[in-house]
Amino acid sequence: MYKLKILLLLVVSQMAIGQKNVRIGISTDFKKTTTSDSLFQAIVAEIDRTLGASKKVTLTTDQVYYDNNSLDKGQQHYNQLNGKVDMILLIGPVSAKGALQNKSLGTPAIALGIIDPRLQDLPFKNGTSGKHNFSYIWAHKDIVKELYEFRRLAEFKHLAVLVNASSAITINTNKGQQLLDSLGKAFSAKINLIPTGDNVKTAVNALPANTDAVYVTHLYGKSRADIATIAHELKKKKLPSFSGSQWHVKSGILGSIAEENDFSQTIRKLALMVDDVLSGASLANLSVGINFKQSYSLNVKTAREIGLSPAFDVLFTAHLIDEGKADVATYSLTQVIDRSLQKNLDIKLAYKNLELTAQDIALARSTVLPEVNLGVSAAQVNPDQANVFSPERQGVAQVSLTQVIYSEQAVATIRIAKYLNEAQKYQMQANVLTVLINTYEAYFNVLSAKTDLLIQRQNLKNSLKNLEIAKVKRSTGATNKADALRWESEVARSRQAVIQSETRIIAAKLQLNNLLANSLERNFDIVDVTIDGDIFKQLSEDRISRFIHRPSDFIKLSNFLVVEATRANPNKKQLLKNLKAVERSQRQNQRLFYIPTIALQGQAGRVFHRSGNGSEGLPGFNLVDNPWQVGVSLSYPIFAGNQRKANFQKSQIQMEQLNLSRTQLDQNLELQVRTNLLAALSATTNLNFSRISVESALENYDLVRNNYQLGVVTITQLIDAQRATLNAQLANALSVYNFIMAKLRVEFAVGFFSMLTPAQQLKEFEERFETYLNPKN
Repeated sequence: MYKLKILLLLVVSQMAIGQKNVRIGISTDFKKTTTSDSLFQAIVAEIDRTLGASKKVTLTTDQVYYDNNSLDKGQQHYNQLNGKVDMILLIGPVSAKGALQNKSLGTPAIALGIIDPRLQDLPFKNGTSGKHNFSYIWAHKDIVKELYEFRRLAEFKHLAVLVNASSAITINTNKGQQLLDSLGKAFSAKINLIPTGDNVKTAVNALPANTDAVYVTHLYGKSRADIATIAHELKKKKLPSFSGSQWHVKSGILGSIAEENDFSQTIRKLALMVDDVLSGASLANLSVGINFKQSYSLNVKTAREIGLSPAFDVLFTAHLIDEGKADVATYSLTQVIDRSLQKNLDIKLAYKNLELTAQDIALARSTVLPEVNLGVSAAQVNPDQANVFSPERQGVAQVSLTQVIYSEQAVATIRIAKYLNEAQKYQMQANVLTVLINTYEAYFNVLSAKTDLLIQRQNLKNSLKNLEIAKVKRSTGATNKADALRWESEVARSRQAVIQSETRIIAAKLQLNNLLANSLERNFDIVDVTIDGDIFKQLSEDRISRFIHRPSDFIKLSNFLVVEATRANPNKKQLLKNLKAVERSQRQNQRLFYIPTIALQGQAGRVFHRSGNGSEGLPGFNLVDNPWQVGVSLSYPIFAGNQRKANFQKSQIQMEQLNLSRTQLDQNLELQVRTNLLAALSATTNLNFSRISVESALENYDLVRNNYQLGVVTITQLIDAQRATLNAQLANALSVYNFIMAKLRVEFAVGFFSMLTPAQQLKEFEERFETYLNPKN
């Protein structure tokens, strides 16, 4: 062990002795700030990683020169570093062009922050600098493409372009003006350059009064706080803005089509160029170009603040930044179900229907309750016609009572009303179950749409990446234009799929909110249901789930649930109550042939005034002031226009109809139970197989794409692999939702939802199942 330690120490010592130091110097347009120093450290770290263990990259504070605000200063700082370091990094266009005021460069130099070598009169020959010991990285920015995308976002006629004040001195005035004139003609707009110095507010305040849009260039050296200030001032002016840097959008600029990792790609290329030079390559022959992918970014908060409504195709395909999601109300499945029970209009209507049938019972009972009438009358007749039976003036108060002793129709009406009320209770339960299954369905439709959008967005990224691969292959002559065109078509197809997914989310949310009587906010979100969550565990670990893995158990479970459905489903219970109501109606119609209606009647009166002729009565005949009478009536219709016979036959037909409906309902319930159980079985197996499928598809896709880059496989094979991956990802992502919905549909067919059923009732359900499996116990 001791010898091994000595050997390791010797190896490490030899590695340290053999390690070569690479001294880096920096001349930059930037002022010294913590941001610029962090940037330089990131560059040095990337170079150090790229060069490997055999070289050690160093950068000391005395090797960094800041604030090159003139070409002469840039030249001076290069000369101060010349010969003292192994490589000079010229960061910023002034530093680059200042160094080139020297006729020749002694120490190799690589420049960053080049705007356009043709506009800046930098050496450019066949994609290289062509100058000894000098090269640069030129990030090709298609300004026409960027302005076209800006115009899609916001129309403009007077465009202001914010540029570094110091960078402006590196631009050939005539060439710059020609470019502005060309762009102005292409977009039918007036374009003004606005130099931006240390005070960014001053630059924004210098915008012409008729400015209707602002394009922000890279503005090298400006901090995030500076860009945020520019964005804030532009928002105050309600001006749409666009930028060549994606991170500007995060700071409040409206939009950009730049990739987020532009900086990472740039310093990666820089590190490779340094490695090439140290390995003996000539800077003059290194490619200066770097192509960035395009990725639309949109700051939705900025759009809202300036009152801009972007087009749907932009909203649906862009990467949305600062959406204010923290302010969006988010609801769980439990909260949505609770709100559905409270707010759904179908449920409220069902309760009102139940209240109406309760009133029908009260109305039916009123026919057998006493009927009491009170009346007061006063009359005056012609004196010549008056007599003791009808005096000239008389006032009488009367009270009458009618009480049904027995009426078959009244008794039957009460009983039928009760049956119909009970039927309505079950109808209400059925309505609630229907609303709940629709709410569950709508909730998982939203989740499915959101998941589909995420996968479609990833597929779009894959298509864009493959398009870049095709373009690179074409530039090297490895393939022709056809591959790039085919991928352009695939990108368009993928974008359309993203748009369709976005619209599907909107439609699914509208449907869900409609079931909740539009009680949710316009912009809301819902909580995902995952395979590790409580809802999935509850539904996947119950007795039903354990009995769908083996054919013998599956058959037993199916038969039991069919029995449960035909016993407990509220639709079945409602039909049975309706059947009882018709049976009672039939008995009524039959009894009306021979049972009369019996009623008690009574009447009493009081003559409180009598005067004039006839008011004195006759000798031997006393006038009665308190008349009364009591009697019993019995009525039996001898002939009612054949109505009783027609009603009896009608009730018989209704009985036959309901019996047929019962048979049909039993068959439908059995069909629902068995088909939904089969769907649950399929969803259960798909949980595992879809995971395996997506893993294999992703591995195959990576392999095929790598082989496509090498030219081993065709574009058709890569497209097939990508589409297979897309389908596998969708199937896997939706498998959890499909399983949960399949289980919920089984429960719906039976007539309950386990997540909403009290524990005691679930226990009774389990006991019935156990009894069914073991009838002897």
